[in-house]
Amino acid sequence: MKLVHKSLTSWFSGICVVLIAISTVATAQTPAQPEYVAYYNPETGFKPAQTSLTQIFLQLAGSLEHHGSPEPYIRHMQAEHKRISSLYEQKTGKPHKGRMPAHMADEYLQQLVSNWNALSPRLGLDTFSKEIGRCAREGIRGTRNTGTIAIEIFNQHQDLVIEGMKSGAGKGNDFERLRSKIKTELEFDKPGVTLVGYETQRRDAVRYALVIEGRFHALDKKIDAALPTEQASELKNVMHCFFMDLCELAHSEFEIGMLNWSLQ
Repeated sequence: MKLVHKSLTSWFSGICVVLIAISTVATAQTPAQPEYVAYYNPETGFKPAQTSLTQIFLQLAGSLEHHGSPEPYIRHMQAEHKRISSLYEQKTGKPHKGRMPAHMADEYLQQLVSNWNALSPRLGLDTFSKEIGRCAREGIRGTRNTGTIAIEIFNQHQDLVIEGMKSGAGKGNDFERLRSKIKTELEFDKPGVTLVGYETQRRDAVRYALVIEGRFHALDKKIDAALPTEQASELKNVMHCFFMDLCELAHSEFEIGMLNWSLQ
């Protein structure tokens, strides 16, 4: 808690002593918490694997906004998949390898973190990640903090996944289906996007999607200016894959969270 002292002055010398005495009284002020604390509080850490895609992506966004790095969320997901897999084995007597995306073995994730840490100071990735986290959070919550169509997309998708889990007819490409839906509805990579005539919930989501695209384009230009064409193209692809992997990890949190819920 920060103590703030206000120095008071007056043209009237007769009350100067009184005012100076008053000014020495400390006034306690509680600094306002960042908005992301509602979804990710660094003092209490990550929540156990959740069963709401909206809350999962808001927590991921808050983590990026606070840490400026994907590593804390990656470590959290590794730990949660192992914890819940162990719980599954205790409850059923059967082994379980978790619901991590197939290509995200521990070695792959360690290399991802190592590459990120090596590139971060050179490309300013900490600032970049904080901006992406903020824009993602605001793109989900909206300018009125009442939610955008992103929440509707998450809710519809998780209902489909749950139905697939119940029927055993899951297609195995659930994340790709979510990615495609978000890309279409939020108009990522669509030329000539206009927000005219959109209701607030759609306008806010699409507007922040455009802002996120702009941040990536700016990073791409920085990379283009620093490297030969072939190397720049490869690095730009790596940067986009970093964040796509994070989104796929978030989807896997929903899957392992549903398993955790079923074991309770």
